Amino acid sequence: MVNLKGPLLSFAASGSLADQITYAKSRKGTYARVHGKHVDANSIEQQARRLMFGFVASQFLLLPDAAVDSYATEAERLQTSAYNAYLSKNITRWGHFAPPSHATPATEDGTNSNTTFLTVVQDGSRWKLSTTGTVMNDTWGIVFWAEPSPGFTPSIDNTIVVATDVAGTPVERFWTPPQTGQYFFRMRTFTDRGKWGTLSVQKPPPP
Repeated sequence: MVNLKGPLLSFAASGSLADQITYAKSRKGTYARVHGKHVDANSIEQQARRLMFGFVASQFLLLPDAAVDSYATEAERLQTSAYNAYLSKNITRWGHFAPPSHATPATEDGTNSNTTFLTVVQDGSRWKLSTTGTVMNDTWGIVFWAEPSPGFTPSIDNTIVVATDVAGTPVERFWTPPQTGQYFFRMRTFTDRGKWGTLSVQKPPPP
């Protein structure tokens, strides 16, 4: 942002120019900033970013005391609560496409569950994602990704489900896509120490 003197030969300039620059006024004078386009709060990308935040936030009260205590130093540094420090650390990890961890620093180890991806079935306007697993070991959560094209690479922006990994045959979870059509899916678990498990094969297989 830069301060301007008489932008567009006018001391009263305001608004946007060619959807590139926005002129506005503050108590300190007229200024310009890059024009920011509105973001669709319900786009798949925005929903994906909220998924991990919702998962991490919902798990805090279930953490072991030792894990909560590990955030004391970070909380003091940030002058905030252990809860906020925990959120900050784990959402920062997710921003680097690393899974969350109970404690800080994440040791990124542990043994993942034997959960496997069974099937995906279209169920009306939803997709039913079925897994099976009997031994949870150190696994904390499970993440699913989806794209309308086969052979895709999982990322933050195509995340569709983040949930706790639980034993059962089958364990069914549902996802409603933003629009109808064919989708392809992949799945991965993560431990409570921030370690990814093995990425599943794509479901259904490429045509």
